Amino acid sequence: MNSPLYGKIRVSQRYKGASHKGIDLVGVDSKEIHSTVDGIVEAARWDMQSGSSGIDTSYGMGQYVRIRAEDTDYRHYFAHMSQILVTAGQRVKRGAVIGIEGSTGNATGSHVHYEIRRTTRNTTFLNVSELSGIPNQLGTYEQEETDISDPALEEAKRVVQEKAGLNDNTMVYLQSYRFGEELIRKLAAAMAEQV
Repeated sequence: MNSPLYGKIRVSQRYKGASHKGIDLVGVDSKEIHSTVDGIVEAARWDMQSGSSGIDTSYGMGQYVRIRAEDTDYRHYFAHMSQILVTAGQRVKRGAVIGIEGSTGNATGSHVHYEIRRTTRNTTFLNVSELSGIPNQLGTYEQEETDISDPALEEAKRVVQEKAGLNDNTMVYLQSYRFGEELIRKLAAAMAEQV
């Protein structure tokens, strides 16, 4: 399963094709939204009505992030965020924290709407459940730890953050850099040698 939420998640709305083009997920263990792909952030903003001059906080996807996957060019949408932690043009790696679950836009409660499209056109949606492995049934599920993390990388991130005194946002930015994971591993090794 390749979910944007880690640990226990609840599927609160199924993928239904044209009537619901994504899958709605609620974080039980964590509200952090993670990129499900390596790619480029194409959009990190409020969803705007065509011709609108201002932000309507009750419209559409609310605050959302769109990432173009490097391997397929598919567009991955993460919507209804309470906070966006990336910027347009930024390169992200799978697993990077890109935002926080919320209820902005046309939402009845806190969740992330996860949708995959072939292009940016609203009619090119794909079956997100089949592509991600997230069950297309209401219920609570758990993403296995082996699906989401590299223990050596997690330890390297902990060492770098602790020894360099970096905050969480700086670590997210560092990891989203094209060679961020490699850099974190090398920094951690160098810091360990200094002891």
